[in-house]
Amino acid sequence: MKTFKFLSAGALLFFVTQTLQAQEVLALNDSEETIVMIKMTESIPTYDGGNESLREFLKMNLVYPKTAKRMGKEGVVLVEFYIDEEGEIHNPKVKNANFTSLEKEAIRLVKKMPNWIPASQNGIPVGVNFQLPIHFKLR
Repeated sequence: MKTFKFLSAGALLFFVTQTLQAQEVLALNDSEETIVMIKMTESIPTYDGGNESLREFLKMNLVYPKTAKRMGKEGVVLVEFYIDEEGEIHNPKVKNANFTSLEKEAIRLVKKMPNWIPASQNGIPVGVNFQLPIHFKLR
């Protein structure tokens, strides 16, 4: 099975189907950023309860770092992690440089997440790399 790199794209959610395999796309924030995950699998990993539950988890658990707040730091931290065949998250790491305390908070959030529903190929759960943007915006 060949894995392609993840691409960050504009604000459209789309789904492209091929003859035997699918390239699936997951949008976590339609107004700001769409993460495109391309892997030749029948299904991509999903957060239990879907995107709305994932947004709710992030909203309820994100703690804006005091230093970042005091310095007016905002941004998107892109976290890549591996979701294994059981849906467990492994090796979260920041893929884009940002403010250190925002990066640490993004990693903390990902580590706190419950198991996901894993990707599958031919009906068998498979492990895949996944990228998730975590948005930090002062209000």
